[in-house]
Amino acid sequence: MKKAKFLAIILSLVFLASMAVIPVSAASDPFDTLADAAGGNNILMFPTFVDGGDGWADDEGAAGIVDYYQADVLGADLLNTDLALDKDLKYGSPNLPYWVQWMYEKPYTVNRIILRTANDSDQYPRRMGDGWTFSGSTDGKNWNVIYTGKQDDVLNTAYTFYYIDLPNNTTPYQYYQLDAETIGSETDADGNVTDDGGIQLCDIVLTVDKSVDVPTTAPYVYVAKNLSIGGGSTTIEGTDFDSGASNYGVAGQAGSAHDVRPDESVATQWCGDTYIGRDGVDGTKIGTIGWITAGDWVQYTVNVVSDGTYDVSAWIGSGTDPAGSVNIYYDGNLIGNGVSTNVDWQTYADVPIGSVAMTAGSHVIKVEYPDGNINFQSMDFVKEAAVTTEAPATVAADTTAADNAAAISGDTTATTASSDNGNSNTTTIVIIIIVVVVVIVIVIIIILATRKKPDDKKPADKK
Repeated sequence: MKKAKFLAIILSLVFLASMAVIPVSAASDPFDTLADAAGGNNILMFPTFVDGGDGWADDEGAAGIVDYYQADVLGADLLNTDLALDKDLKYGSPNLPYWVQWMYEKPYTVNRIILRTANDSDQYPRRMGDGWTFSGSTDGKNWNVIYTGKQDDVLNTAYTFYYIDLPNNTTPYQYYQLDAETIGSETDADGNVTDDGGIQLCDIVLTVDKSVDVPTTAPYVYVAKNLSIGGGSTTIEGTDFDSGASNYGVAGQAGSAHDVRPDESVATQWCGDTYIGRDGVDGTKIGTIGWITAGDWVQYTVNVVSDGTYDVSAWIGSGTDPAGSVNIYYDGNLIGNGVSTNVDWQTYADVPIGSVAMTAGSHVIKVEYPDGNINFQSMDFVKEAAVTTEAPATVAADTTAADNAAAISGDTTATTASSDNGNSNTTTIVIIIIVVVVVIVIVIIIILATRKKPDDKKPADKK
């Protein structure tokens, strides 16, 4: 009996030890529909793509992984079919890192990640490798890792949904990011590890608790642009001002529109086909800031690419007399003021503001409307060419003339560098010849001086 108990204990320990080393898949059960994968949670169906990597083809970049809803067919019942998701869009890339950033109209506390495989995942097992991360951010710049994944969180069946629960996530974020630095690998029937050198997914969908209200139609989301002032000519549209960085006094004014930036109190309007302004953009859908009163202002955070002096101008228009004006500031320092024409509210003129020395890096441009009575469309920054100091092209001709004059007058002080070199070379040759001649003469003199004269011999006497 004791032996049987001892044997049972040993077998139990062996079983537990074997379970510890047997790899267990981390993937959830596969699902054919998004609704089943959501498991009763509310689905965030309307992400807005912010940034990401490139794909194998133009339509396989990072945007495809979050551009999955079809507004014309979307409905609660259709979430149980494939119609609610666009199969033609995916993120497929041979390049690492594999990453995508997106955002929603407000922060949400996400409780589940749903990943959907793409069309050829059966033949080509492209999965994120161990260590891929899912992160959240409140500002789109500083990221906190919510989940660190495994390569087998997603298996290799085409157009299949898998989910990952996030029970420990309690923080609402407006921005989200998927980032993979490595890719998964497969072991074939012969035990060979294979990898096709790429990675792909069709969709990433997030859910929240069923008690949280979510949009049923696509909400407006403004994606902040990374404004840069380059080394040549740069145009910054007036409607691309920093979110929340404004002082605008007519938010509730009757008749004011918020077409371009409905999330802001600043009144904005599409110029549309009535726009008259810069050459080459007439008839395009460009926005303007309007319904401006005295003292209103907006600001723009910009990245200056290179140091230099920039000429600044503003595209402004007015339909009143007197027309309004703009003050433009660089890091709190006034660049200048420009007064608008008063032809029409939608007829814009490029009005010079002034010049300013800028340094490379992040800076704040503020546009203030001291008088009101103006529409503001955009501003241009043109870098001035660097001033170089070069010797005049007439120097050689002038010095030649000076040489000729010197030769005529007998003045030898006004000579060019080239004639100096020629005279110097000639003088050196003459000196060498003279030295050689003098040495030869000295040698001859020495030889003659040291030569012994023959003894005088008297003739012999004749006998």
